Amino acid sequence: MQPFALNLKLLGGENMNKKLKVLSSVLTALVLTTALAGCSSSKSSTSSTSTTTKKESKEILIWTNYQGKDFVPIKKLAEDWAKETGNTVKVVEDKVGLDSIIAASKSSKAPDVMIGYPNDRLGSFVKADIVDEVPAGIMNDSDYIAPAITGSMINGKKYGVPLTLETYVLFYNKDLVPTPPKTWEELMIVGKKVGFNYALNDVYFSLALIKANGGYVFKDNNGTIDTNDIGLANAGAVKGLTMINDLVTSGIVAPSVTSDIAKGNFLNKKIGLYISGNWDVSAFKDKVNFGVATYPQIDGKAVPTTAGVKLAVVSKNSKVKATAWEFMKYVGAKAPYIIFKQTAAIPVLKADQEKDEIKKDPITSVFAEQAKSAAPMLSVPEFGTIWEPGKQNITLMITKKQTPQQAADNIVKQVKEGIATMK
Repeated sequence: MQPFALNLKLLGGENMNKKLKVLSSVLTALVLTTALAGCSSSKSSTSSTSTTTKKESKEILIWTNYQGKDFVPIKKLAEDWAKETGNTVKVVEDKVGLDSIIAASKSSKAPDVMIGYPNDRLGSFVKADIVDEVPAGIMNDSDYIAPAITGSMINGKKYGVPLTLETYVLFYNKDLVPTPPKTWEELMIVGKKVGFNYALNDVYFSLALIKANGGYVFKDNNGTIDTNDIGLANAGAVKGLTMINDLVTSGIVAPSVTSDIAKGNFLNKKIGLYISGNWDVSAFKDKVNFGVATYPQIDGKAVPTTAGVKLAVVSKNSKVKATAWEFMKYVGAKAPYIIFKQTAAIPVLKADQEKDEIKKDPITSVFAEQAKSAAPMLSVPEFGTIWEPGKQNITLMITKKQTPQQAADNIVKQVKEGIATMK
């Protein structure tokens, strides 16, 4: 378009032509200046709008079950997220304790997020309606080892983001046992020669033998736990209890052996074989020439050692739930490896387990391998009813006061009684 085009001949000659050229240039510059000013004004307006619609900063209160030096990396993790997102965090050690956490979570000072809680407490949290179900998009199940997902679920729904897993393996004194036994039969033979210990009446450890033979605590129907179907007195469970009893009758383990005695005997090199978890590794370093091996196979299969899964959960009553779940996504991706570095508990992300620090380490690689076949403690609250009946009746069995079958029957009877008191 040429809005200022004129008939130069009508206006009179060359001088007029020059004047018009100057005028045209001035007017064109004026139009361009106005247009550019409009663009600048538009950008300024957009920038101003962007500033006013900036995401509002939120504060989340985080309780963690990690205490002392283990608290430090959790606090840093939360603060790093806050810096990245512009939110604020308050991270405190949980001083309430597991037995009072439900009441505290319903108070006005309840946390928005709780980090590092054992999965066997999850059922009581869900029953009390204090934790939120994990929404879609927070975690990808295929990124995790299977036991971690199992440990975070109740009746097919996920209520926690899994972080780490702890289970147990076979410790062996390399000076006494150059090659660790690979099967239970081999362990019995070697155990008679060099000594083998664990606390037989500790259900956490002995449940592995019960489950390896076909016993179970409660029936798992594709993620739904039937607490009316108790498998602690079936043929497999009795066989497992018999194997525990055989350790005493064969003279390998004394019925009086406790966890502290077993650990002391291995530390003082009185025995060559010992069942325990990663929590004992630091105690033996530089004191015992030891190695670890996966739990000896039974009937050619890996043994489902009992495992505990540490979880992070979001409070059902949080007033900043959306922000809390944003933080949880960050926690799920970052925390497992950070906690492993601090505590040596196995991270549950497959990608973390492929890191050289784990994969090529002669100790952590074994724990990671055992973790794949571990059986998490059930998250339903009724699971807690097995501990005392199991301990009492296994003690009676290994002290010759009842048979494995009687022990099994009494365990089931007392578990049912315990469940009845919960209703």
